[in-house]
Amino acid sequence: MNTIRRNYESHAWCREAVDELRTKLRQAAVGSDIGIPVSPAGWWHQYVCPEHHTELVFDPMERDAHVFRCPYGCELAGEPYRGAWLVYRHQENAREALSAAAVYAATGESACADLACGIVEAYAASYPRYPANPDAQGWMLRGTVFHQALTESIWAVSLLRAVLLLSDGGVDVEARCPGLPLFLAMLEERTGEARRILVEERGDARNNYTAWLNACLSAVYAVRGDGRALAALLETPGGLRDHLSIGVLADGFEFEGSTYYHLFVLRAYLIAAEMTERLGTDLYAMTGTAGQSFYGMLLAAADLTAPNGELPALHDGPYRRVPFAREVAEVMEIGWRVYRAKPLLPVLRQAYAQANGAPRREGLEAVLFGEGEWECEAPFSENRLLSDVRGSRLYPDAGFAVGRQAGNPLSFVLDYGQHGGSHGHYDKLNLVLMHEDGFIAPERGMVPYGSALRHAWYSQTASHNTVTVGGRSQSEHAGVCLKFETGADRTYAWARSEGAYEGAVLDRHLWLSSGWLLDWFVVTLEAEDTVDWWLHLLREAPEETGASEKADGPDGAERAQGLADRDIGDAVQVMADYAQIKAERLAAAESAVVFRARAGDDVHGLAREIAIHALVPAGSELYRIQSPGTSLDPARPMAGLLQRQRGRVVQFAALYAPAGDSAALCRISDTEIEVRGTNGTVAVRLAEDGLLVRPAMSEAGNR
Repeated sequence: MNTIRRNYESHAWCREAVDELRTKLRQAAVGSDIGIPVSPAGWWHQYVCPEHHTELVFDPMERDAHVFRCPYGCELAGEPYRGAWLVYRHQENAREALSAAAVYAATGESACADLACGIVEAYAASYPRYPANPDAQGWMLRGTVFHQALTESIWAVSLLRAVLLLSDGGVDVEARCPGLPLFLAMLEERTGEARRILVEERGDARNNYTAWLNACLSAVYAVRGDGRALAALLETPGGLRDHLSIGVLADGFEFEGSTYYHLFVLRAYLIAAEMTERLGTDLYAMTGTAGQSFYGMLLAAADLTAPNGELPALHDGPYRRVPFAREVAEVMEIGWRVYRAKPLLPVLRQAYAQANGAPRREGLEAVLFGEGEWECEAPFSENRLLSDVRGSRLYPDAGFAVGRQAGNPLSFVLDYGQHGGSHGHYDKLNLVLMHEDGFIAPERGMVPYGSALRHAWYSQTASHNTVTVGGRSQSEHAGVCLKFETGADRTYAWARSEGAYEGAVLDRHLWLSSGWLLDWFVVTLEAEDTVDWWLHLLREAPEETGASEKADGPDGAERAQGLADRDIGDAVQVMADYAQIKAERLAAAESAVVFRARAGDDVHGLAREIAIHALVPAGSELYRIQSPGTSLDPARPMAGLLQRQRGRVVQFAALYAPAGDSAALCRISDTEIEVRGTNGTVAVRLAEDGLLVRPAMSEAGNR
């Protein structure tokens, strides 16, 4: 009995998920008259509103479309939007085929087998009539149905997985789909040629494309039952073993340092492993030359997350997107099934929450890859950590430092390392501040690449929680971690950048105790200049505790109305270097100021508040700012703080602590800060070898 049928007969979650898939297939109303678009598709990244920079709306029930709408009501027509919409339509058709095959695998319903075979044959018969895509951009590996061979591989894998499921259930797919052999032959030829160009002509075997071209070819060979061809593919230059060695760093993270592309590549690896398993070879324990492994990649992703399982959108990748959530669910379901690693469960649970609106095991990914009982549906507030408490972790090759401390709801990711190539950002020493309830100061993700804000804002330094010098973005470079210490009472990370600006040394010190996080940033320049320190907040707390005013977002979700929801007017002149920023200068402050923020996206007032204590030296300027929001909705502004200082050596110090704690921050001298918290008062001294922390005089009687 296949796993899907066994789950269907044994587990209520699977029966409910299959019933939901069946209902959606009926609603799609494709019936037996299978119609697919006759036009090749474009590039999905161009499916974006040029005004609001949000992804355009795609309705999977709409079989054809010529007018495309953004969540704010803009209507667009023609190219490139039609071609981009066709990407979604072709991909959704393949997903429908796979959904129908999954329902057939669970129930044996012949109508579902008919539907899946009909979609497969429609594409198999049409594929020879598609020319090599004439509108692909010059840098792309040209596809047939799509601009890119990469997109074609992802689409084809869904169709071929459907074929395999149908065959598993006894369907003679080749008899039902006479165009399948030619489709497989042409797909193998065109995918193989794209792979040859990438690996041999361009010498770029470690590209994330390679992993997906391998996955597509693996699926072709699995459908044919050609174990010899698949074994040869795995061991060639750029094959699975080689790609794992060159495309993944020794610390287990994909070389571009992008959370999205890390999981994108891992998903392709797991597909290749799935196909080889069908032909009798188990690759789930495969290792690269530096010990890289699928299991290590899973843990590398899980160890980055906030306590509630949210993944920080480091470098290029969406802040939040339903198709990505589905991909994460697929990867984590497979990882849980194969390795039984508990740290994956919060990530899996969060993926289902984002895909389905609640942490329920449902949808196509649940049916295909889920196994056993589902025990992760308790509310987040009652079940924050489903795994053992994770400690801090350093990623020495990717260049991330993750800080966690027992008893502290706050945690952080410090990005100091490699730029990330074409998917990197100018963001060294960027801080992602997290809480049990979710993000406080997030990495806001990347809009679709067709948006002008991709380069104008989202990859630039000012959109990150770091510093800029002279109003300019950093240069492409990598920083270093000078210290990373963990213990029962603290996690300490010290990272340095010497390549961001000529003649500049940037040092960021993060000290996480059981009650607070101290953030001490020192900038040393060869010549006096203006230095700006940025902190972008996902949600500021309302000015009055308990404020209940609401505003609707374009995704239909309510959100608490905070300071970011009020227009603060045009950018003041001092912000001329930052076209995307609106700023309001705050009145001259005392030596320290306190702001409040809330963690996560909870709109029902349950998320706890965080106090941000910032030292404001004499002569510095403090601004409340608004800027384009997360990539989910750039038109919904994020609030934030900007502190500006001018000098040759400037310092910024902030303390983050749960609101209501008796925390305070006081500067004693240029090299000493006093931190008062619920567990006592400590003196923090900035020395040549980093931060030194000890009880303050008032606590110990002497220093």
